[in-house]
Amino acid sequence: MLEQKEVIKKVALLVKGGLVTTGPPVGPICGKLVKNLKELVSDINNVTKEYRNLKIKIEITTYADKSYNIIILKIPLT
Repeated sequence: MLEQKEVIKKVALLVKGGLVTTGPPVGPICGKLVKNLKELVSDINNVTKEYRNLKIKIEITTYADKSYNIIILKIPLT
């Protein structure tokens, strides 16, 4: 049986696909919630790279062990 991780915070953000940096909005919001902010930014850019330069709504779920999960909530239709 899979063990459930304790969720610390869920954050929905509007970011430019493939162009996220450690600055606002990701850095200030998620910096203390994850083990490695640069790794989180790299993972976000990998998840959103096919929507490069388009505004994408994502959700980052952070857990007590400082791990995280990223999902795309909304992509532009045009």
